[in-house]
Amino acid sequence: MHIRFPTVLAVITTIIGLGSLVLNRIYSIQAFAAFSCLGLLSMLVMMLYAVPAVLSVLPLPKKTNAAPHEGGPINAFLKKIIYLNIKRRKWVLAAILLVSLVAVIGIARIHVETNPVGFFKKNTPISRHFEDISKQTSGSFPVNVVLNARTEGYFEDPAHLAQIEQLQTFLNTLDGVDKTVSLADFLKLVNYATNQYDPNAYALPEEPFEVRMLINSYKTMLGQEMFQRFMDPDMKHANILLRTHISGSRDFLALKQKISKYIKERFESHFEAQVTGFGIVISQSSQLLTKGLVKSLSLTLILIIGVMSLLFLSARVGFMAIIPNLFPIVISFGLMGWLGIELSVATSLIAGIAIGLAVDDTIHYLVRYNHEFKKDLDKDRALRDTIYGVGRPIIFTTLAISLGFSVLIFSHFNPTAVFGLLMVATMVASLAGALLILPSVMLQVELVTAWDLLRLMPTMGSISPGVAHELNQPLNAIKVGSEFLKMMAERKQTVPDDRMCLVATEISGQVDRASMIINRLTEPAENRGFQKEKVQLNDVIQKTLSIIEQQLLLDNIRVAPDLNPELPLIFGQANRLEQVMYNLLSNAADAIMAVQDETPGIKGRLIAIRSFIEQNRVKVSISDTGIGIPVALQDRIFEPFFTGKEAGKGAGLGLCISREVVKNHGGSIRVKSWEMQGSTFVLSFPKARETGEL
Repeated sequence: MHIRFPTVLAVITTIIGLGSLVLNRIYSIQAFAAFSCLGLLSMLVMMLYAVPAVLSVLPLPKKTNAAPHEGGPINAFLKKIIYLNIKRRKWVLAAILLVSLVAVIGIARIHVETNPVGFFKKNTPISRHFEDISKQTSGSFPVNVVLNARTEGYFEDPAHLAQIEQLQTFLNTLDGVDKTVSLADFLKLVNYATNQYDPNAYALPEEPFEVRMLINSYKTMLGQEMFQRFMDPDMKHANILLRTHISGSRDFLALKQKISKYIKERFESHFEAQVTGFGIVISQSSQLLTKGLVKSLSLTLILIIGVMSLLFLSARVGFMAIIPNLFPIVISFGLMGWLGIELSVATSLIAGIAIGLAVDDTIHYLVRYNHEFKKDLDKDRALRDTIYGVGRPIIFTTLAISLGFSVLIFSHFNPTAVFGLLMVATMVASLAGALLILPSVMLQVELVTAWDLLRLMPTMGSISPGVAHELNQPLNAIKVGSEFLKMMAERKQTVPDDRMCLVATEISGQVDRASMIINRLTEPAENRGFQKEKVQLNDVIQKTLSIIEQQLLLDNIRVAPDLNPELPLIFGQANRLEQVMYNLLSNAADAIMAVQDETPGIKGRLIAIRSFIEQNRVKVSISDTGIGIPVALQDRIFEPFFTGKEAGKGAGLGLCISREVVKNHGGSIRVKSWEMQGSTFVLSFPKARETGEL
């Protein structure tokens, strides 16, 4: 089960990355995406069923006595990675940012280019033959300029044929154009031949009937098929053939723009024109390539961010987790820009493949990190054990994939060689993202998964830790009262009647409170909350103290309340606020109990409680002379499942629940703490009249 989930999720995200390529309008890329996704699904079936079956019949590997984290170059490398993530995190991220900025500058240098001749290296036969043809003939890549007149028989007029000749004169001046051929050229040739090769007859006819006569002669001499290559039977659509020696998509696009601009300026009122041909198709495919790349990459990022956000119940985690996956894409495209590699059909596949492979490493790291983090909620220890656990397979898979793609570098087919080079660079960058960027980024977020949420929900035959924590408060209060009576009995001391009455009343009240919590679990969800009412925080504090004060006295902890008698009311739920006060007082007592008698810098065993008005808000501060909270942990104390107590003595929900209760009352909670000098928690609430709930 530990392997199945990350494996399935990794395959799904890889399918998302490759499947997004189906948005590209180029059929070959769509086919590549479809068959790649099919291959991934078949691989998943093999990994889940065939591989375990084969492993079950193979002998088990021999056990070694070597410690898993000691010895060997891989472990030494991982140890340095851990050191960089924990001790030099800011420097590492700064270096990564600098490299990324250099790569972004390189991205700005990328040109979209598809050059079929450039696909082959210069010393290959195909490249040499194309160069010979370009030198000895009139070009290998044709371009067609199709003229569409608005009326039939338009080009029977000699003046209109002269427009074709005028346009050809301009086309012959364009860079890359070796020769142009049209019906006008053939009519001049036929006129020249039928007039006994008189040089003066190599010209267009001047009368319409002469045009028709030459066309009939042209059809007789060269055939109907040759005529239809350059003119339709209605004499409405004419074709001009351009023989060019250009082969790049950018050159074809520039040629098309020049032709279209010239025709629009000179002949827009006479006919429309379309520039087409093999070269133009290449240039248009490059435009589709760019648009398809943007669409597929955007879809991939959105879907993967969505998957990560759902998995870890946080959009912030989703966005943070995608950062290391963007790094290899930035590096690969930046490398393209600096090396002068054009964005072509082959290189456009890099982004989808890169993010699909990078997310695999991210998922394996996050799943393992979440598992390690929940052991003791120590992020540094979880990072260390996670890198030791998944670092080795990530390194080996990266090496294996890189070696596989590196074979392509030796191909004579340039797109294949470039694809292999960029994939090797992408895999190396992906390794850096998984081992350097991702661990550092994850230290800055609260990592809670959907499975952690399920642990907080009531289930059949059990209750969640959240409900258990709430129910534990009255039970602890009952325990405090009963232990006080037990201690007095063991000491054979007489309990004063008023004290006995007070303890009995509190025990009875806490039993009623526990009963109410249990009854609330059986009510419909919409009726489970407590009704808000006017609440005096001083009463809440005093009631909480009556529950816990006896235990504090037994632990030799003094309580110094300083309550403002004119404290305004707030709107809230008294029981929930008592739970908050109990949590804070209990934590303060634990912090004081953690202080050793010889601990320097700490004096007395005191909890000070103060209620006051500040900035027109009702506030309560609870200060202790406990051991304090380290600065590095102060941002994490409100995280779910985080606890500073010993293992088994805290679920890490007290402060998390308290913060949510305070926020539900429109308030806030903040902490000031100095290590070895105690802590102060300050609660702030709006007055009842400011809430509008009177």
